Amino acid sequence: MKGKLITIENQEPKFGSSLEYHAVLVKQDKEWKTLLITKSELETILERSEKNPEDQLKPSWWDKLVG
Repeated sequence: MKGKLITIENQEPKFGSSLEYHAVLVKQDKEWKTLLITKSELETILERSEKNPEDQLKPSWWDKLVG
């Protein structure tokens, strides 16, 4: 398991949209998809994770070694 969250510029921002997003590439049902997450969405996700530490994923020793 390896993940990387990067910040990218919104290439064609519409009025009121974010100028940048946090992007992560995930594989779902054998298909790769890009998730675009706004700053406020990321804050909400992190808060939810902090409230539920028992559900957080933990890196394996291999993840720590190669990450």
